[in-house]
Formats: sequence, C-alpha cells, structure tokens
Amino acid sequence: MAQRSNGARSRAPQQRRAPGGEIDRYHYVDRDIYSHSDHRVSQPSRKKVPKRKRKKKSAGKAFLAVVLVLAAVCGLLYVGFTFAMGRLDRPEIDTSQYEEQPSAAPAWSVLEDSSVINILLIGKDKGDDGLSSRSDTSMLVSIDTKNKQLKLTSFLRDMYLEIPTVGQSRLNAAYANGGAALTMQTLENNFRVNIDKYIEIDFENFAAVIDKMGGIDIDMNAAVAAEGNRNIGSHWTEGVNHLSGSEALYYARIRATDSDFGRTGRQRQVVEAMLPYLTEHFGNPSSLYMLGQTAHNAVETARGQVAALLGAHPEEIYFTSGGTESDNWAIKGLMRPGDTRQILTSQIEHHAVLNACLSIERMGFPVRRLPVNREGIVESESFQTSISDQTKIASVMLANNEIGTVEPVSALAEIAHQHGALFHTDAVQAVGHIPVDVKALGVDLLSASGHKFNGPKGVGFLYIKKGTEIQPYADGGGQESGIRAGTENIASIVAMACALRKNCDRMITVSERLSRMEHIFIHTLNQAGIDYIRNGAGNHIPGNINISIRNANGESLLHRLDLKGICISTGSACDSVNTQVSHVIQAIGIPKEYAQGTIRISFGADNIETDASEVATALIEILRK
Repeated sequence: MAQRSNGARSRAPQQRRAPGGEIDRYHYVDRDIYSHSDHRVSQPSRKKVPKRKRKKKSAGKAFLAVVLVLAAVCGLLYVGFTFAMGRLDRPEIDTSQYEEQPSAAPAWSVLEDSSVINILLIGKDKGDDGLSSRSDTSMLVSIDTKNKQLKLTSFLRDMYLEIPTVGQSRLNAAYANGGAALTMQTLENNFRVNIDKYIEIDFENFAAVIDKMGGIDIDMNAAVAAEGNRNIGSHWTEGVNHLSGSEALYYARIRATDSDFGRTGRQRQVVEAMLPYLTEHFGNPSSLYMLGQTAHNAVETARGQVAALLGAHPEEIYFTSGGTESDNWAIKGLMRPGDTRQILTSQIEHHAVLNACLSIERMGFPVRRLPVNREGIVESESFQTSISDQTKIASVMLANNEIGTVEPVSALAEIAHQHGALFHTDAVQAVGHIPVDVKALGVDLLSASGHKFNGPKGVGFLYIKKGTEIQPYADGGGQESGIRAGTENIASIVAMACALRKNCDRMITVSERLSRMEHIFIHTLNQAGIDYIRNGAGNHIPGNINISIRNANGESLLHRLDLKGICISTGSACDSVNTQVSHVIQAIGIPKEYAQGTIRISFGADNIETDASEVATALIEILRK
C-alpha cells in the first residue's frame, strides 16, 4: 500500500461515537488527535471525505445556488412589472387645484383664506363610527366658514350609488393610487360634485376645526334635535342651534346616515336584498330540491315581515303584481254569479277600483258611488245612509293618491260590518307612509303596492282576513295557498319586504321633516301672494301638496318646471284634443278658474328641506312671467 507524504498510515473507516452518544459514520478519524474532553480537534484535522460524499455535497450546493438565483430574478421581475403596471394604471392628475393638508395637522391657513371649504374626513377601520372599513367611514363635508354653517355631508359609500356605473371599488382604487387628490377628482368627474378646494383631516381634527371657528350654527328639525339630546346629552331644540366641534361631528354623522343626505341608502339596501335571488338562489319556490326550498323560505320570511308590519298573520298576506291586481282581485273575487247585492265605493277612488267596479257593473252587479265633502272625505253619515243589508262589499281608499286625504276607514268598516258587508280599502298610497294596522282598521281586505314605499315596481300584496271567502284571481298552479296562481317573483317580494321595513322604521322622522317641507313651500307661496287653493284635508299623507292656481294651466306648469329639472304631476288627465279636469278635483268641487291650474307636488324621504323652497321659487318665477 502506498505511503502518504506525511508518513501517516492510512486507516480503516471507524465508527466514531460522539460525546452525545450518536455515531458519526461519515468521517475517518485519528484516535490520537481527537479530544473527547473538549469536543474539538487539537491539531489540524486529517479527516477525509470520500469522493462519493464530496460529489453529493457539491451537487446540493449547486442546486441551492440555482434556486437562489432564480428566486432573485423572479423577485426583480415582479417588482419591475408591478412598478410598470402601477405607472400605467395610475392616471396623471393635476393636483394643483387642490389644497391638500396632512391629516395630522388641522389646516388653519386654509380656513382663514377660504369662505367655503370641503373636508374629506378619513376614518379608521371599525373605529370612528362602528362601520366596517375605512372607505365606509370616510365622509365628505362642506363648511361655509363665513356663515359658520354645514352645507353638505355624505358618506362616500352612499354618494357613489347616484351613478351606479361607478362603485366603491373605484373610490378605493383612487385613494390607493393617488390619495385624497385622486379621490376628490373621481368624485368631481363621476358624481358631478364641484370641489375647488379641500383638505384631508381625521375625525378628531374635524372637531378641532369647528372649535377653531368658534363653533357652527345648524338649523335642524325636531327629530334630529331629539336624537342628539337622547344620544349625546345635548340641549338642541328645533331651529338654529350653536354646536361645538364634537357636537358638529355627531350631527354630520346622523345627517349622513339620515335620508336627508344619504339619499340612496335605503334603495341600495333594497337592491342588495334582491341580488342573491337574481344570481344565486334562483330556484323555483314550488320545487322540492334545496335550491327551490331556499327561494321558498325567502318568500315565507318576507311574508312574515310584511304581516308583522301590518298587524296581520302571515297566512293572510298574498303576493301580487301590484296595487291594480290587488284591487281587481278584492272586488271581482268576492262577487258570485247571480248575486244581486251591491258594491259601495266613493267618487274619488283610484281608477283601479273605479274601473273594476265599472267592469262588474256591466255584468249586472249594482254599484253605488258615494260623494265626498270639500276636503275629499267620505263622511260617516253619508256612508250610513247609503249602505244596507243588500250591500255585499264597500271599498273606500285609505288615502287619496291625488289630494292625500286620509279617510276614516275604521269608522266606515265598523258601519259596513253592522250591515253584514265586507270592507276593502285601497291602501296603496298609505302603506309605508302612515301607520297601518289591519286589526285597528277593522278591514277585511287591503291592497298595497311595493313601489309606493321605495320597493320594486311590479310587486304588491293583498291582505285577506282569515275566513274571507274569495275566488282565485287566476287559474293555474297552487301558489299562494292555491288562490293566486303563477310563480312568485322572489327577488321583488324579498326587496318589497325590505323596503317596507325601512320605511316603517323611519316613518316618524321622515313624516316630521316632510311636514316642515310642506310648511316651507306653502309659506313661500303665501309670501309671494300667489292666488291658489290647497286641496285635501288637514289629515293627509305627509309630503303631499295639491294646489289649484287661479287662471293657470297645470299641464303648462308641469312642462315648464320639467325644463328646470323639477318633476310634478297635474290634477288633469290630458289628451291631444281635450283637457279634462281630474275626477277627484271635480268631486271636491274646485271652481273652474282654479281647477285647470291644479298641480301636485310630492315630497318624499329623498328630498331635503331646501328642495321645498327651490320648487316654490321656481313656480313663482314661472307664474310671474
């Protein structure tokens, strides 16, 4: 065997047991130089690694090096690609028109130099007002620093819905790519908001800004004042109140979530309630498979919600295509061939009732139409003298669709029942706007339509008191307990129940505000000396204003106001040849010189108080030309 140059003999492979008891099978060791006492080699190691092991270690190192190089290259490519795409996606914007301030510091100089300042309040995740994300808590506020008034406030999550093609995701992307400047430009471009200056601050500094101004004056209604007094211990009253910074912040929040300014909040929730049943849960509710049962459960849940809001039992609510179907079903479904008993109704009913009565009158059923007084009320005395034991059904609307008068339905229903007659009320104009309880009203049948309380069009319901015998409206399948055939409109039914619940929840607050708007409108006309008659009774649907203006033309007023972006309706049914005064206006006896100038202004939950004065001012300008 060949000798090594240092004279050491080659040794056979040994299995070395390390101090810990493990065997080292991969080294040649010289027992003379391995010190077990201090676990280290006392002189230069002469251990030798076999060629096979060396090759394996070299291959492993090479593989690791390749992996690291590839990872580095991929990382560089990703960073470059992301940067390039960010540059391509990020629009070039001119932010010189904006006066942006860091959110950490209140912008005193901006406030001192500007009479009107727009503030983008940036909230925190689930922090400032309990909402779910930063975008939800971002609020746009416009302050008139000269007059110390809040001019506008809105959550961005509600603003974007005014133009459905632009969603919250675009606002989020705008904020991520360009900060507040691009967010504001997006608002300007897509929401038609003119914002010439703005600052971006947080909620805490917003309160500080108001305090720096010495507080701010807010003109509020009684409902808002009461809410502030209840929740933050303020001492607000109806009218103008001077608010501190923290009070102004609270006011901004409740106004942003109130339908005064969050104008599409309720509609958005109604749409969102529909969507699952247009995309995912599209099964037939009459089917036995799971997809169908999901739809069936949604219908029954909606039925229960509607019933609870009306004081009815779920099995007494039957879904229809709207008020017209419900009215026709209620009247025609109660009549039997050969029945000679009469139908009693009023002269001011909706055409859905009047024409249904006309239809069965042609079949030989007697119909009697009762007059109303100057306010459009069916008087109990007149009703009492007209009804008899030969009356099968009486149908009087709960609230008139033209003049808004609320009828004494509970008293009339009691009289009808004393004579063995059934009582139906067309409540299309009333449900969702005034309290409606079928038990308190004492009615046997009640009609309603979803679109009248911010629900979808083409869906409604008929309340049929348990035990009332009625014929099916249409023959077919066994839907709606076998008396209203046809596959249910699931999405619209669910959305209608959602809309009704929202309207009922806010009924008192909205009613108070609408009453205030009516006062503003009428007061403005009176101040201008306009010669008109207000139609209807003191007890009427909130927001309904029907007036007859002397020597005016209602149709002309409609078109001229339409050119100003104001939508009203007339009290006339017009055709290309004749202009016929509405049957309601005729029934309440409005003089001819006023009747032709009848218009109806309907303020709703989506209107704000300044709308009332603007509509009145526009009308005055037209009348004076």
